[in-house]
Amino acid sequence: MGVARGGKVKTEYIRTRVVAQGLLSDLMIKEKAAKRRLLVGFDFPFGYPGGFARRLTGTDDPFAVWRWITERIEDDASGVNNRYDVAEEINVLFDGPGPFWGKPSPDEHPGIPYRKAGISYDAVPEWRDCDLALKSPSSCFQLAFPPTVGGQTLMGLPTLWRLRSWHDAGVWPL
Repeated sequence: MGVARGGKVKTEYIRTRVVAQGLLSDLMIKEKAAKRRLLVGFDFPFGYPGGFARRLTGTDDPFAVWRWITERIEDDASGVNNRYDVAEEINVLFDGPGPFWGKPSPDEHPGIPYRKAGISYDAVPEWRDCDLALKSPSSCFQLAFPPTVGGQTLMGLPTLWRLRSWHDAGVWPL
């Protein structure tokens, strides 16, 4: 985590999402009390390609996706979580394998393909428009194997949901 103020940057390694969430929440409280604005950035997508929200939640609202995932993700202070279980639950909502793919072992989590081969992105595109503009993105559906952001997105969105809810924070670009 890094904090920049007055031209100075303070960085600190944070071991788990749970600890990072608490530190960010405390920082948001302090900055609001000091009547200062705060810009917080995260290194994962805040949403999925068009059509994903509707398939998952019945609405196009990206925050409905955040809430849906938050209601299912478990993440403890040691970093143990159930992201592959949640990805399997989502994959059931789509015809054929995917959209989520990539896992540490081909023998675990049968509802997640080990590799991308055979996944059709007919129901929902694999890439967001901003991903296509970058021309070298990692798919938000890729859960394992570098480069990947799929697992970070599943785990990060609940943190964003809580911080936004607790602090009435605005979110950009949503």
